[in-house]
Amino acid sequence: MRTIQRVKDLGEVFTPPELVNEILDKFPKDALEKGKIVCDPSCGNGNFLVGILKRKISLGHNPVTAISTIYGVDIMEDNVQECRERLYAIAKKNIKSKSRIKKIKKILNKNIVCADALTYDFEFNSIADYSFNTKQKYKIINNEIEKESPKIPDNYCSGIFEDEPYEKVDIKTGWKPPSDKTTKEHFRIVKPGSFSAFYSSSNNSHYLIKRLKKAGFEIIDIYLWIYSTGILQGNDISKDIDKQQKAERKRDKKVSVGGRMFHSHSPIWTKAKKNGGQYVGNDIPITEEAKLFSGYYTKMRPAYEKIIFAFKPLDEKCSEEEKENTRVIKERILNSSNVIYCPKPSKTEKDAGLEGDK
Repeated sequence: MRTIQRVKDLGEVFTPPELVNEILDKFPKDALEKGKIVCDPSCGNGNFLVGILKRKISLGHNPVTAISTIYGVDIMEDNVQECRERLYAIAKKNIKSKSRIKKIKKILNKNIVCADALTYDFEFNSIADYSFNTKQKYKIINNEIEKESPKIPDNYCSGIFEDEPYEKVDIKTGWKPPSDKTTKEHFRIVKPGSFSAFYSSSNNSHYLIKRLKKAGFEIIDIYLWIYSTGILQGNDISKDIDKQQKAERKRDKKVSVGGRMFHSHSPIWTKAKKNGGQYVGNDIPITEEAKLFSGYYTKMRPAYEKIIFAFKPLDEKCSEEEKENTRVIKERILNSSNVIYCPKPSKTEKDAGLEGDK
């Protein structure tokens, strides 16, 4: 959002289209020949670049070739986004091939970048397909965060809300918290003044807080999400007792359908199997001691998670309006109740709206 304060802070005044055309009229005749590159180091929302693209296409240039020779840099992300969309709309009108339209998107992501022209290296090596959206505002990417985050530009995201990508070691040691590298990447990709929320198990939250602070985040507050519906964790004490006494357990196969259990000798077995039944191995305790501890585990049933609210400090480029907005949000977080009670979703709720095999 462009405000009076922003104009004062950045000296952001766009050249009117009439003046753009007047200046372009004075360009040397060979300046817009095929293969000639044009770069605007403070392109704003693209007034000059739009004018240049229109003229190149009117001279008979292939739209894809014309786009590939146009470069722009601007310090404001919304300007970059608007510039890309304007150039894309012009090129799309002159292209029928879907493959070429996709190619234009990738070129624009690479050629029009959000950066400070005073410090930018003008290599134009940004990763395509992250900053470009003509219709959708959101994108879901199915991949590991460690592989995807390096593709996201600096200071791009408005915040992070996530359940940390813990790596499961084994049932005894539980889950391994994220590395310093992961939290540093989180800090890099969020905007200054942004707020993020990180979910953490009760026994790993101290590791996560330490890593977030080390990365540069400021911890604002910690909320408790109480649900009391966690799954038992740790070792099955009953199993360990039978194992110590070398008592071999019988495995009674069952199938679970709609929450009900059926033995393998049940006539429903075959039908249940066809209807997406799920096999379950049922371990029956052997020794008397094991029977006494059936259903007991070495860890308590989890009943809550911590939600860590973190803040990326403002930098010198932030306006007074942004600073005030940040102050208000901080106050709201700190003045809210930091205890939330909400049961975890059931399997039916998780599967709602899904299609295919369950």
